[in-house]
Amino acid sequence: MINFFQKAEMQNHPLRILNDFLKQEEANKKAKKFDDLRFVGYVLEIGYDIVTIITSDPFKLAVGGIPRNSFLMMIPSNYEDLPPHFTLLRVIETAPTPLTKEVQQTYFELQKRSMPEIDVFTQSELQWGALKTSVLGMYYPHPNEINKVEFSNDLNNFESAHKYRVFSPNEELLNLIINVFVPETNQFAIGGLRMTECRLTLPKKPLPNVEVKVAPKDFMGARTSMFGKTRLGKSNVVKLLIQSLIETTAKTKNVGQIVFDIDGEYANDNPQDNSKSIASAYPSRCHVYAITPKAATPSKPLKLNFYEHPDRSHIILKSLLDLDNQNANYVNAFKSCVIPSIEEIKDPSTPRNVKLRMERRVLMYWAILHKAGYNVSQTELSKKITLNSKYNKTLREAVYPSGTPPAPKNLDELISEFESIKEFIRRNPNAPELLSSSGNPLFESDELGLLFF
Repeated sequence: MINFFQKAEMQNHPLRILNDFLKQEEANKKAKKFDDLRFVGYVLEIGYDIVTIITSDPFKLAVGGIPRNSFLMMIPSNYEDLPPHFTLLRVIETAPTPLTKEVQQTYFELQKRSMPEIDVFTQSELQWGALKTSVLGMYYPHPNEINKVEFSNDLNNFESAHKYRVFSPNEELLNLIINVFVPETNQFAIGGLRMTECRLTLPKKPLPNVEVKVAPKDFMGARTSMFGKTRLGKSNVVKLLIQSLIETTAKTKNVGQIVFDIDGEYANDNPQDNSKSIASAYPSRCHVYAITPKAATPSKPLKLNFYEHPDRSHIILKSLLDLDNQNANYVNAFKSCVIPSIEEIKDPSTPRNVKLRMERRVLMYWAILHKAGYNVSQTELSKKITLNSKYNKTLREAVYPSGTPPAPKNLDELISEFESIKEFIRRNPNAPELLSSSGNPLFESDELGLLFF
């Protein structure tokens, strides 16, 4: 009765395929279908981090080879008496056996004597070898959730080495190992599993056909790094991750991605590989900005308008000026200025007197840009802020004693007025005209920094 309920409990469990796998192994063994076996050997030495296994050439050939970094499963011999589970191993390198020296001595003697063939008994002895594997962890039924698998990075216990068998997983188990923790409702296939860089197959032993799936939600708001050899597909994997986020959010469109595409491989089609770019594959979801536009790729200019975004452009100018460690005082004063944004000035909640000071500061900044040779449409610029400094009559009459000119209407006239005010401040630093109606300085440190720059 206990066995009945245990089997019923595992009826829909993902690890049921492990039971089916072992039953099939036993059936193939009884039917002497040795080429269909997935058994690769026994455990020679066992530890929490490293497991050394012994294997034989026929075992390796039957499973299609055991490349370095491939997966193996370690399963206890009394599996039927335990909950379904297996230990995942990764092949690291070859390992010596207790008979390594004797085997080498045999090879030496055979080659020295130039023996044309090796007898059956000697061949049987020489075909055995050892592999060192690392313990990646264990797969077992989740203790709290029905029909779920849990993975641990360590072993809870191990017994003597002779109590374990080692198998090469089939496609179903490889799919379990790779994809069991990817949510079914949010997954995207990014490619096929490759155990090794080499794609040469053994006769009648094709490479496993297992899709590798990811959950795009795992990449949302997370930091992800991609490592690999040149020309092995790092950029292609990044494209697939971008594609996965686009396709899985096709309805909600709740994810935004910014791709800094230095080489243009995500924005431009690649005729050499006959592949589309992300931008051309999803034109409704992608917008390309380019410093140097290409004729085949529609794009917007990747440039910052210094006049329209004075707050951001000042940060850029400051970073460039910081490259020179021997800046004059007037340059340092300019770098320390805080330039408001157009949005701040347009904000209805900004007090009128504060707004006026912010406007003047931006006008001074614009005058500096214009004098430095940055071209701009003054008609469009005047729609954002009127090109008039709006200083009071008292100050303007003091600055222009020989006759007050009309208020500025363009950047050239603003440059002239600001330079005249600068000279007046230089000659009369304590003039009463430099105070506002409330008695505060008409030109604060930021305005003075801009004027004298």
